[in-house]
Amino acid sequence: MALASERLQYYISTWMLMPLRRLTNKSRVLLITALFLTLIYILHGSLSGSEAPLSEDSRAQNAKDVQTKLESMVEMPIDISDFKGMGERTAAFASLTEALVADPNLNRTPLLSLLKQQFPWLQHVKRRWHTPFSNLAGAETGLVICVGSKDFLLAAHLIRTLRDVLGSSLPIEIAYAGESDLLATERDALKALDSKLETINLLEYYDESIAGLQNGRFAMKPFALLASRFRKAILVDADVLFLQRPDTIFETHPMLKETGTLFWHDRAYPKVGDFSRRDWIKGLLNGKQPSAMLNQSLFWEHDLWQEMDSGVVCIDKAKTSAFMGLIFASWMNTEKVRNEVVYEHVLGDKETFWLASELSSFAYYFHPTYAGIIGNAKDTAEGKRDSMCSVQMLHFDADRKPFWYNGSLRKNKAFPKNRDFATFTHYMPGSVDMEQNPAWKYKADNVWCASGVAPVPFGNEELMTKMVKVAQEVDGMYPDY
Repeated sequence: MALASERLQYYISTWMLMPLRRLTNKSRVLLITALFLTLIYILHGSLSGSEAPLSEDSRAQNAKDVQTKLESMVEMPIDISDFKGMGERTAAFASLTEALVADPNLNRTPLLSLLKQQFPWLQHVKRRWHTPFSNLAGAETGLVICVGSKDFLLAAHLIRTLRDVLGSSLPIEIAYAGESDLLATERDALKALDSKLETINLLEYYDESIAGLQNGRFAMKPFALLASRFRKAILVDADVLFLQRPDTIFETHPMLKETGTLFWHDRAYPKVGDFSRRDWIKGLLNGKQPSAMLNQSLFWEHDLWQEMDSGVVCIDKAKTSAFMGLIFASWMNTEKVRNEVVYEHVLGDKETFWLASELSSFAYYFHPTYAGIIGNAKDTAEGKRDSMCSVQMLHFDADRKPFWYNGSLRKNKAFPKNRDFATFTHYMPGSVDMEQNPAWKYKADNVWCASGVAPVPFGNEELMTKMVKVAQEVDGMYPDY
């Protein structure tokens, strides 16, 4: 009942973000319906918790039935464009995994064998990766940062600000794709910044002839989460800066505890030209109804350019749906699938995390508001501040406070030789309502401009001063980068 009550409280606070007087009648009906269904779901979950557990024989038979179904599926070839079919297989894998977690006496060997048959790039996975039935000591929660040589300095800024400014104590893993991706000297330098830091060479975990990570850039991100020893893993881009400690998010966010996932939206920016990612995804669903999470999104309702910013992704791999969704997302980023299908329609890895859950009918969760911007507000001729331009995209926590942003501390990371730092005086928040979001316009060289929403004073210049000071120290240590 505690989790149910917490979940309801969170839903209500989320819905309070919506400006009800500006909603259409249709939206109000949907909102009331969603609240009603949520109450039923919570009551059902609370009552079902009192049901008698399955007997040992029943659990064994259930696992056998699911295994037989899965064996039949895996024996049949599947086209790399059949995402709906792969979602059905992923859901069956999750069911079998759930049965094995419920009864540790059941044989897990058939599951592992079927996984490697369906996803042959898993052949080389090491045993210390975290699965739903893992019991790794000291592997509860941690940060996973994908870093290449070009991101070395930005990653160093992130690590030092986490430790020296925010006081985060979360262990950190640095993931890279081979010796040429992040040099040994660079790995040693990052380790010197943090005694808890470990490194993961992803080429030692997966069959590179299938995964193709060495030159895959963003494709490595779901693989890094999968390879991590952490049960509760926070995937972080090297150009991200946190404005709060991320250490307790798995304990304090009810929907992350519920679904094992937490994603953040991109900008609420309308599609460009005739190209529609929404229409492509409708084709992937192939008649399957969208989930409530997708159906209520601005991306789905207004045909936005993008849905997700994957600069930060939270996954609890003890949740079987979150774990199997991660495997599905990794499959989408294998070399053949990404080059021939996925990256023809989306920008890198970013949409694959939630798509994997959507296509597998797994529950997943997006923070409700869309992205904002942080930077300096411009004065109009009338002396009013109503527009901002910067490379930094801002995201918020459950209390609507700035939580993290991407784009680094640099004024513009698109010019790496220019080490000038950005200054932040204001931000514009995103919204759950399309009309309340900033109007976005892309300029050039990663710079976006936002207008139409009143800028909010940032009010934490002291924090940014400390972060810039730490970053300047790092720059001084490595003047040749």
